[in-house]
This record gives sequence, C-alpha cells and structure tokens, in this order.
Amino acid sequence: MVRQRPALSRPCPGGIGLDSPFYDTFTFRNGPSNACINVTLTSSLADVFSAAYLGSYDPTNLCNNYLGDSGDSTLSVGGVVSYSFTVASNAVFVVEVNSIFGVNGPYNLSVTGGDCRPVLNINPSGTNVLLNWTTAAAGYQLEQTNSLPTNANWSAVPNLPAIVAGKYQVTNGVPGVTNQFYRLRKSVP
Repeated sequence: MVRQRPALSRPCPGGIGLDSPFYDTFTFRNGPSNACINVTLTSSLADVFSAAYLGSYDPTNLCNNYLGDSGDSTLSVGGVVSYSFTVASNAVFVVEVNSIFGVNGPYNLSVTGGDCRPVLNINPSGTNVLLNWTTAAAGYQLEQTNSLPTNANWSAVPNLPAIVAGKYQVTNGVPGVTNQFYRLRKSVP
C-alpha cells in the first residue's frame, strides 16, 4: 500500500522516534521553475520515516524549515510511504530519513519532480579536491573544465565515484592546475 500525501502545507508534527540517533540527509537544488517534488521511501526491513526541509535540516529543531513528511513510518504501512511538497525555483531543499526508535536498516529513497539537481560539494584537500553528491539522485555525470566561457569544453572526470556515507564521492588530483571547475550533468538514458 502506498500512501501519497498531497502537496498541501500542514503544520510540523514534531518528532517521531526522537530517541533515534540515526538519520541521513540528501540535499537538492530545484531547477529554474517552481516544482512539486515527490518523495517515496521504501523499506521492508527497517522502520524509517522521511521529512523535507527548505534550505537546511536542524536535528535539534525538527520544525525549523519544515516542508512536509511521510506521515507514517515504512513498517506501519507495509513498507512504502510517499509524500509531496512544493519548492520555489532554484531553492535548496533537504530530504531527511530517520529510523524509528533505533530500528534502522536498508531503505530506498526516490526524489522526483521538477528539475531537481543534486548539490555538488567541493572541498580542497592538499593537491586534491574531494567532490561528493547524494546517491538519491542517480544518473548524473561529474564533469570538469579549466575555463568558464560560454563555450567551455566540459569533459567527464575519469575517476569513477565510490559510495561513502550515502554519497557518491570522487577524489580528483589538481596539481599545478590554475583553475578547475566541476558540474553534475544529467546523463541521457
């Protein structure tokens, strides 16, 4: 049974399973137009719950930036919960998944709708750069260029991403390079 929550605003319900230390967050940036975002969380083994937040997630204040939630945990409704919310153009939003009362395990998360692009995190580390983005946004190719004119020559980063702490991660060497720019581009199926 799939429960789909309509894209209507409702007040923040507060915490569910507040004694649980386990949670994952997935950060996205919406595309150039307002969008309805659909989230589906599936788990037949774990009791997990999901909520969405505008801009950032604060685990100490679950109602701060609240957009919507699944209403139920996965085990209470047969393993699948869904909900929707709306976000403005170019808005950053965070989808959070937490275990209920410490019962965690594997789950699948699907975030669809609009033109949601994952946020690419870039952190320098000596002569390398560490890049990562959420695994909830499959099908994106990491590309690089050393200039940003309108006709920049983007090429695929040759290093394949590894999955580390729920994110795709690539370490790329940049010794002696003056400028290096990165982007995520949706692969054509």
